[in-house]
Amino acid sequence: MLLYLDIGQLAMEYHDYEMIGWAGVKAVLYGNEEPEIDAEIFKFYEQVVSLLNGGLEDKQCIYFAIMVQRNFREELGLDLSDPLIEAKRYIQRYPDWFIPYHFAGTYILEGGNHEEALPYLQKAVELGGFSITIHRFILTYYEVHKELPEILNWPVDGPIDYFNAGCEFSEFENSIGSPILDMSLLNYRLQFFERSYLAFKAYFHENQFEANYFINSQLMSMCCNNYALALNSKRKYDEVIEICKEGLTYSRFWELYNTLADAYFEKEEYEDALINYHELLDDSFKEFDMPNYLRISAYVTKCEFKLGYIKEAEERLRTIAQEYDELIQSSEYADYEEEELFVTRQAYMEIQNARFDLINHRGDSETLKDWQKELESKPDDASNWYMLMQNYFQLEQYDQCIACANNYEATKPLQEMALIDYRKLHYLRGKSYFLIGDFPAALKDLLVAYDSTKSTLKEEESYGDFHLILLHLIHSYFHLQDWENVIRISQESDAMYSSENWEEDDDWNEMTFMSAEASFAIGAGEVAKEKIQAILKLFPKDEKALEKKKAWSSGWFGWLKK
Repeated sequence: MLLYLDIGQLAMEYHDYEMIGWAGVKAVLYGNEEPEIDAEIFKFYEQVVSLLNGGLEDKQCIYFAIMVQRNFREELGLDLSDPLIEAKRYIQRYPDWFIPYHFAGTYILEGGNHEEALPYLQKAVELGGFSITIHRFILTYYEVHKELPEILNWPVDGPIDYFNAGCEFSEFENSIGSPILDMSLLNYRLQFFERSYLAFKAYFHENQFEANYFINSQLMSMCCNNYALALNSKRKYDEVIEICKEGLTYSRFWELYNTLADAYFEKEEYEDALINYHELLDDSFKEFDMPNYLRISAYVTKCEFKLGYIKEAEERLRTIAQEYDELIQSSEYADYEEEELFVTRQAYMEIQNARFDLINHRGDSETLKDWQKELESKPDDASNWYMLMQNYFQLEQYDQCIACANNYEATKPLQEMALIDYRKLHYLRGKSYFLIGDFPAALKDLLVAYDSTKSTLKEEESYGDFHLILLHLIHSYFHLQDWENVIRISQESDAMYSSENWEEDDDWNEMTFMSAEASFAIGAGEVAKEKIQAILKLFPKDEKALEKKKAWSSGWFGWLKK
């Protein structure tokens, strides 16, 4: 770090003010908090401030002065208002320069005033900003408006800067995350780590960006993992595998093996997944904690089950369950903080999922009793209610399914609920309400599943089971005689079948028939007849359509000639 200060002193002799500021900024960024070095930085700072007070106008020197005031505020005897006043003074002098706006907004944000900080950070983003400016702007905008902003311009910034900003954003994402916000937050996180990844590649392979004391291959490997995790959440599994393998060429990083194995698992390539999960359980890796061990072991069990190794899977599951029981009865577990409890509960959910596969595989009458025993042994574990909800639905005991869904929702905080579980909760409960004839309640739940799924269709690049949600939604509207919405959802279903080039099937037939009835009910008889004719064209012996053709026979043949 002293080398940068030596460069700065040499630049002083030649009046190269931009180089003076550059060297000072580097000394601050790479300082290692040693008193001797800090003292030298302060001396250099006093020289630069003297030049600025004497009338020097150089942005790089101003940036250095701001950085020292930011990083050594207490050592300089400044309160929070002093550097803020300086930042505002430079805003007046340089209204088109983002740096004073960034720091003014940062100081105000640290003081806890989000509304006052927002315009400064927003202006900094508009003028360019740092990658960390983007994070602070998103955070502040959300706190003020309770919604997320649109980022039109992302700044050019270094690999480590985007990496650090992405990590800070991830903490914010976790603090406010919910199934409702997850996809929008994910898109931001993907932007941070994709830019970091591309910048790291440019740094290592194209000699771009200035040399950085902190950049190393381990950091690149960590970036690859964070980028791959974001891609994994968007189901881009081939890209995840490619990025993970690239990351492992930089450093043998255990999280990369885990992310790689997860991607293979989602692609149903269970042999490759099992190889990488076993790599993690090898004695050479001792880095991950108990929750991660439980989760990895659960996925090994899932792979063994999928590959037909049932005895091995059952034995492993017994071992995991015993280890989990020992953990929750330990004094160590009693001292867990909320975050540790959260990740442990999430790991146990994976154990429950593996158990669900194995218990259902048996197909015996003891399945329900197994889950009830689990609930008795761990009454505060929400995952037991989730598994019972699914089990009762399969057994067509819909009242019990609804009760278990209610208990799961009551015991599982929304911010801890995975998006897929959130949707399944509302879909199964909504369908259960429908099947027992409570159509208003069914509609309420199905609309939640509909809105949540529709908001991410573009991101997930797959309709998945969305058509089933549409089918039951149309049914609910139909029974409530909400004809306009029956027609609207049916049109949405038609568009989906067309865009996906799906062959018209029984579900399409059913939705089109209800849409025809709805059209007839609102007086659009000709439209209704056209829909019936569309059904008969594909299903000429469909009894319900033939009955409607006969019932609506008035003017039918004249209509066919058009």
